[in-house]
Amino acid sequence: MLGPWSVSGPAQYIGEQALQDTAWQKQQRDSLQKLSSKLAALLENTFKTPPTGTILFQTIQHNQAPEIFQQLCQQGIYVRLCDEQNALRFGIPTTEQFKRLEKALKTIRFRLKTLPE
Repeated sequence: MLGPWSVSGPAQYIGEQALQDTAWQKQQRDSLQKLSSKLAALLENTFKTPPTGTILFQTIQHNQAPEIFQQLCQQGIYVRLCDEQNALRFGIPTTEQFKRLEKALKTIRFRLKTLPE
């Protein structure tokens, strides 16, 4: 009933500039690929199984996904618990967020005795 969502003039301008700046686009793709690979390596090392995903997120399947989700949330790390309750989806973190995630995962590995060491 409200019609299409409007996009502000400044947002349109920024979007136009980004679409025209192919060097910036390449830089962003490269940066996201590196961050995505770093996240995938952390998750594989933690859960001993390779994650699946894209350049923007990584998904790990685990039989204790709901418990891991709760423990991450309690530490201020927000991930998506998949509808089937058997997987967690991690967005690509910034450098600072990565440090927090790494620390949180070490704590969780300690608490959940059935996770691989």
